Amino acid sequence: MGQAGQYNYGRIIKRGDGSAAMLALDEFIRAALSAVHLLNKRYMPYYKWAFRSARMLPRLAEAVRELDSLYSASDAERLDMIESICGHVREALQEDGLTTISESFLVPQAEEIMKRIESEYLKKLGVSVG
Repeated sequence: MGQAGQYNYGRIIKRGDGSAAMLALDEFIRAALSAVHLLNKRYMPYYKWAFRSARMLPRLAEAVRELDSLYSASDAERLDMIESICGHVREALQEDGLTTISESFLVPQAEEIMKRIESEYLKKLGVSVG
């Protein structure tokens, strides 16, 4: 979410590459839907059912509503919505005791979570493995 949405989407928009921006947005949305499911202790289903499933989950309902609106929003609105969605996810991570840092960028949040993993094998995979 952090890499595709918070970092790359805005940079791609600034350089005027709309097609690449849509790919970054799609990566962000897929990652966000997966996070919503996992924070609800569910696996994300096949992509064509991911939104439908997320809409029925009890946690992060506001984030799901914003995700639903991203494709129809303007570039400026999307940037604000991406930050808002990431904020909702960060709050849920903190509520679950998975992270304690206040950083709004999600990559450091992921690094903080990785520090808590006990399996040496999983720790060595790094954040980008997913």
